[in-house]
Amino acid sequence: MTQGHYVRTAEIKEKYRQAKLGSKHPLWKSDDVSYVQLHKWVRSRIPLPIICPKCCNPNKLQLANITGKYTRDLDNWQYMCRRCHFHFDKQPRNPTNGKFEVID
Repeated sequence: MTQGHYVRTAEIKEKYRQAKLGSKHPLWKSDDVSYVQLHKWVRSRIPLPIICPKCCNPNKLQLANITGKYTRDLDNWQYMCRRCHFHFDKQPRNPTNGKFEVID
């Protein structure tokens, strides 16, 4: 080994990685993040289903926001096919809770 040079073990690398994950990272922006970056973050944490959960269409799926509030809450996101996503976004929102609901 040369002077001043050492090899980091896998254990040390993991320790450094864990110390900077999520909200511990100095560049973490919480919910104050751009539309694109939030979608990237959610896509990396929710697995892509094979078919649309609403109509069983196997075509390309899109990430849909359920409540209309763009937060990092993973329960607030769902994959849908383009057709279902379009129809879902056109539903009127309930003014009390912000969720999309069919209001008669």
